[in-house]
Amino acid sequence: MSRRTYAEAGVSLTAATAVVERLRSAAESTGAQGFGAFAGLHPLDDGRFLAASMDSIGTKPIVARARGALRNCGADMAAHCINDVITTGAAPLLLLDYVASAQVALEEVADLVEGAAEVCRTGGVVLLGGETAEMPDV
Repeated sequence: MSRRTYAEAGVSLTAATAVVERLRSAAESTGAQGFGAFAGLHPLDDGRFLAASMDSIGTKPIVARARGALRNCGADMAAHCINDVITTGAAPLLLLDYVASAQVALEEVADLVEGAAEVCRTGGVVLLGGETAEMPDV
């Protein structure tokens, strides 16, 4: 197997870094600290913090749909978010999901959410809900 770089795959780490740096002051103006990490920490009181993360599975569903493997994509999405929260030293508590598609197909959305729920159950994380968006151009 040949090794590929992000750049060879069409991903610019330079652009990603520039976006974080450009948006840092906007985020921090709202009280955020540590903007740009895998997960964010927000102070509550007396040394307690709320940790939060949002991640996605990118283009994986395009490949997975043809293989009937959307459940794995849902599991991946949940695992990304849970792992990102763990990087802060916090215990993951909850997950919100977001599914966007050109046309809502019940079984495909169910596969994604059921895959996420399986990982949440394993990790002791509550799947609170989220959003399903039907957007014809997606």
